[in-house]
Amino acid sequence: NEPILFRGGRRYTTTRGYAFSLQYAGPFEGSPPPPFLAAIDACDYRNCGSARQALEHQLQPDTMLRELNKARAGFGIRVHPGVGPALGASADRPASVATGNWGCGAFLGNREVKFLLQWLGGAVCD
Repeated sequence: NEPILFRGGRRYTTTRGYAFSLQYAGPFEGSPPPPFLAAIDACDYRNCGSARQALEHQLQPDTMLRELNKARAGFGIRVHPGVGPALGASADRPASVATGNWGCGAFLGNREVKFLLQWLGGAVCD
């Protein structure tokens, strides 16, 4: 249940497509990234068989708890001014969280389930 933190990363390229159709689309020209970026991995449901079986697996309590804890870990990172990221009440929480359909593309996650888990994960971070 650990996020990966990136600090001072830069974006160099633009892409198009997704997963197996991902392609280079030229150099990136835009705003710099935020000072810290947290990444959290999602469960992979491609080997569950059907979409129904994948949904049934996602609704298992242990699976939902894993995803909820992962979202909380990623969204709850606090930043010590001038020092860096940390988990703890003495640091400042980032002003915002940006996310999307976490694990719902190539990993076949259910958008509604993932939305609720991300919402709940963010709600318990205060």
